[in-house]
Amino acid sequence: MKDMISRRLERVREEIAKRKLDAFLVSNAVNVQYLSGFTGDDTVLLISRDKAFLVTDFRYVEQAEQEAPLFKLVRHKKGYFQRAMSIAKERKLKRVGIEGGAMSHSTFAVLERAFKRLKLEPQKPLVEELRMVKNAEEISLIRAAAHCAAEAYKSTVRGIRPGMTEMDIATDLEYRMRRLGARRGAFETIVAVN
Repeated sequence: MKDMISRRLERVREEIAKRKLDAFLVSNAVNVQYLSGFTGDDTVLLISRDKAFLVTDFRYVEQAEQEAPLFKLVRHKKGYFQRAMSIAKERKLKRVGIEGGAMSHSTFAVLERAFKRLKLEPQKPLVEELRMVKNAEEISLIRAAAHCAAEAYKSTVRGIRPGMTEMDIATDLEYRMRRLGARRGAFETIVAVN
């Protein structure tokens, strides 16, 4: 996993250079996990051409240390966006790309006022474009996840009995997926019986 994350970071850095940015701020939770391996909440990444920072709060410090060893962990106390921008300012960065669709206009305006010397530049999808192209390792993981889901589904269907509720079936399916090695489902399990 560490090698895969390292390759992803390298691809982001290539895009940062191509777009003439000093750094890129990642706030979409799916993209945070894709680039760092970190599965917690309330976190942003600041990736420059030579450093990668994971900014989170006290709740996730231990988890972040374990899941995102390639990132310098930074705790925030007053907001992760503000702390990430403070790091950019301390490092004398000038142009910071942001995920255009992942930050509210009000947050953008607050950051622009607070960090006048930093130019925040909404970007067309960067990480999403990288995520579209899968390497052999990622394809293997997708196949394993599909196999796990299919086997759990087959097993669950065979176990359905009269009197079971939709919740019983959903719980059984999730249990079976975990037993087969899944950490969690890709989305909330939906079971509907007619």
